[in-house]
Amino acid sequence: MMRTAFGVALLVASFVCQAQTPSDTVEGFLHKVATSASDQALDDLFAGSGFAETKPQDIITLKSQIRMAMGLYGTPIGIEKIREDDLSPSLKRIVYIQKFERYPVAWEFYFYKPKDKWMINTLNFRDQIALILGAKE
Repeated sequence: MMRTAFGVALLVASFVCQAQTPSDTVEGFLHKVATSASDQALDDLFAGSGFAETKPQDIITLKSQIRMAMGLYGTPIGIEKIREDDLSPSLKRIVYIQKFERYPVAWEFYFYKPKDKWMINTLNFRDQIALILGAKE
């Protein structure tokens, strides 16, 4: 009986993970990156995208930049979704602000859906938020 319950729970958990939207993925990432688990947050975000295998040095650099940045901005105090744009049926752009005691940080994510599953394609973050959000003229 215990094996069956565990098997059903595992099956349900796998369906929940597969059904996760890009926004859910981003929010989970931002909550985790605000902790000391930022390296793991990046590994989780890029899992299955092939990015870590094809561009491992970029992942190493990104991890280092995020650790350094998180040390400069102070304590994280929240996140705010700025926008989510469906650029095409297979390309999505999501922008969040992560609030810190000292500075806001803009995060820009691009997700690509080649067949039936969204995967991260590009990640940018800046404390000069106008560079991501675009300054109004």
